[in-house]
Amino acid sequence: MTIQQLVFILISALTLVSAVVVVTDRNLFRAAIALMASFLGVAGLYILLEAGFLAAAQLLVYIGAISILMIFAIMMTRRLMQTSESPFNSQPILGAITALLVVVLLGIVVWQTW
Repeated sequence: MTIQQLVFILISALTLVSAVVVVTDRNLFRAAIALMASFLGVAGLYILLEAGFLAAAQLLVYIGAISILMIFAIMMTRRLMQTSESPFNSQPILGAITALLVVVLLGIVVWQTW
C-alpha cells in the first residue's frame, strides 16, 4: 500500500464519518461543524485528484461562506428557540416613525431624480 492510498483512505474515512455525524446528530451546531469537516474531506479528495481549482472553490465557497453562514444563523436563532421572549419589536412606535421617515426620504430622492 502506497502513501497516496493511505492518505485517500484516511480522507475518505474523515468525509464519510463526518457525513454520518451530520445526518445523525441532533445538535445543530455540532452537525454544522461536522458538515465543515465533510466539506474539508471533499476538498482533500479534489487535491488527490489534482483538481486544484475545485479544491480551492470547495474551501472558499462551501467552508468559507456557506458553513459559516449556517453557523451564524444557528447562533442567531438559538436564543429565540430557547426563551419565551416575544419575537416582535419592543418599540413599535419608534419603528413606525423610522419606517415613515425612510419612505419619505426615498420618495424625495425618487422625485428629485425623476
